[in-house]
Amino acid sequence: MRRRQNPAMDGHDALPGSAHLNLVLVTETWPPEINGVAMTLSRLVKGLAQRHWQVTLVRPRQRGEGKLATDRKITHMLVPGFPIPGYSSLRVGAPMYEKLRHAWKYHRPHVVHIATEGPLGWAALKAARSLGIPVSSSFHTNFHRYCRHYRMGWLGGLVSRHLRQFHNQCALTMVPNPVLAHVLEEDRYRNVVFLGRGGDTTLFVYQQLYDSTIVRAREWPNLNRYTLKGKAKTSTSSDISLGAFNIPPGSV
Repeated sequence: MRRRQNPAMDGHDALPGSAHLNLVLVTETWPPEINGVAMTLSRLVKGLAQRHWQVTLVRPRQRGEGKLATDRKITHMLVPGFPIPGYSSLRVGAPMYEKLRHAWKYHRPHVVHIATEGPLGWAALKAARSLGIPVSSSFHTNFHRYCRHYRMGWLGGLVSRHLRQFHNQCALTMVPNPVLAHVLEEDRYRNVVFLGRGGDTTLFVYQQLYDSTIVRAREWPNLNRYTLKGKAKTSTSSDISLGAFNIPPGSV
């Protein structure tokens, strides 16, 4: 996907080549909250820390949250939060512009990445841009499409413009699949790039089971067949057809 120049990067130095980079991640959801965004971000942060990035999480303090575990690579800046109507387990972060700007003025990160477009995200965007810090974002949820499910379809256009204005002020916007990237580009989003979510092979790969299945299947070559066909439902776009492959005649 071709990158287009964005004014948000004008005058900014390129990121240094060193692996020891300082990233600020701004999000309004984080484990132990259970949702796709929180799980995706936790895996991303874990991977960056393993590659010697210093990551600072800016997020709302969760209800009943106690003392945080010490981690040299991952630190937390907690801000006040407010419950989301209808989702009492999730909290919207307060727009702590002055706190963020003061912190980043004296401990400047290489880049600020904003994962949620709420008041905290807008404050972080404004603070980072005022200091000339590069900002990236990620698009996780089609909030404007969800409006009609809550009988507020009339808000869809306003929410859509809000999201587009937010992301177009960032140097780039990351999306989890090429289909969504195309949809956003058609909706006049700029500098959209694909960042796959991947999978945790330590959780979902059962190597011993696969090995034994392969051995047994090879004993009957005429039955050594498989097919994959169906659809995958994503949190950010419509159904994606998986198609089908490797279906010999007569197989089931």
